Amino acid sequence: MPFDRTSWNLSASIDSIRVEGEADPAAIVPVRYLKSTGTQYIDTGAYFTSQNSVNEARVECDFQYEAPLSGTQRIYGVINSSNSLTYQCGINGGADPKLYVGWGASNPINGFPADTLRHKVVLDTRNNQIWLDGQLSSFTYISYTTITGRVYLFARNTNNSASLFSNGRVYRYRHLQNENIMRDLIPARIGTEGVMYDVNTGEIFHNQGTGDFEYGLDSIPVLRDAVQVEYMDFSGTQGFDTGIYGNQDTQVEITLYNQNPTGT
Repeated sequence: MPFDRTSWNLSASIDSIRVEGEADPAAIVPVRYLKSTGTQYIDTGAYFTSQNSVNEARVECDFQYEAPLSGTQRIYGVINSSNSLTYQCGINGGADPKLYVGWGASNPINGFPADTLRHKVVLDTRNNQIWLDGQLSSFTYISYTTITGRVYLFARNTNNSASLFSNGRVYRYRHLQNENIMRDLIPARIGTEGVMYDVNTGEIFHNQGTGDFEYGLDSIPVLRDAVQVEYMDFSGTQGFDTGIYGNQDTQVEITLYNQNPTGT
């Protein structure tokens, strides 16, 4: 399925939840986030591979680390046996912990202070760009490479073994290859079990580590109780934080009526 770069609409995804052969859709409840305590992880089953001689990938991850920001942690990642080809995002801890984002054999971003705030990182090999919270970050270009290992979430896949576990939250994870959605994962729960749910395929991804994921409040009741209205009035002091970070591919469509066209 081609990827619509104009939106990252969680509400629309929740409305169209479907599950194939594993659980009743009514039993799957989207939650605000999934949290690892340092021993849980998800095997996404997705690869960074060449398709039809075209090498383009885009990974979008909405995440938040929790204190303490110690050690080396990866919110997602995979690395090959030679430890030279890698795709990963996380933090390098220490006295002055830094955010780490990169691919290939180098470390394009390792200078941003790590913190416990919510961030969205976009790794885009098509345009040779890395975006941090809607801001383009400069780095040395590294050519796209194929890695045979699957990408892990909340940890890094090192030779098919989970390592560098994270202590943090994931709000959404999306992985594309050549404009095709490989994974579009949102946090959810089945009963009291925290899982990741693919809104594109209907697949459920369970914890492959030990212990149990923690998770945030349910998201779906808010949508079920909502009532659509024709319009909203703004007097000049109200506003919404959409939570969306824009970049050069972002498109916005809005219909409005200005009641005071001569105002400032």
